[in-house]
Amino acid sequence: MNICVFCSSSDKLPQDYYSAAAALGIWIGKTGHSLVYGGSQKGLMKVCAEAVKQAGGRVISVAPGFVLDNGMLNPSSDEVLRVEDLAERKRTMMQLSDIFVALPGGIGTLDEVFSMAACNVVGECSKKIILLNHKGIYNDLKTLLQKLEDTTLINSRKNGNLHFCNNLEDCFAIINNTKQK
Repeated sequence: MNICVFCSSSDKLPQDYYSAAAALGIWIGKTGHSLVYGGSQKGLMKVCAEAVKQAGGRVISVAPGFVLDNGMLNPSSDEVLRVEDLAERKRTMMQLSDIFVALPGGIGTLDEVFSMAACNVVGECSKKIILLNHKGIYNDLKTLLQKLEDTTLINSRKNGNLHFCNNLEDCFAIINNTKQK
């Protein structure tokens, strides 16, 4: 299965965020799955990709020109797909991936999550999106989405296929119960 991971490229996060990224990467590699990600050699992106590789998994980088042209590509990639921009990166990741996992991240991560959720809502895909709510990082987002649902701005039957998990074990269970495309 191709598992796409969205996450921060920051090198200034609490250590336990990196530990979670490494644990996810080790699990992906040891279970024979492949990682699809943005290709960066920084932050949680780097840690997850290198853990996948060290655990025997395959790493597919979907990298826009600015990553490649500025020397930011992680050299542990098994396959590098060059794309023109972030929009093409999201389209390519959606096509390649069977499921999405969001670790803690910023605007880019949220953009990727909501782009995939919107594609689910309008029927362009039907792939699960797991938000690892590490240390409650996504609690306010979960509350906002519930408020939008309560006010009927979001249809509860079309919630974008979003799944919040408070730990990696719950995340792994959802992945294990997901069929490949």
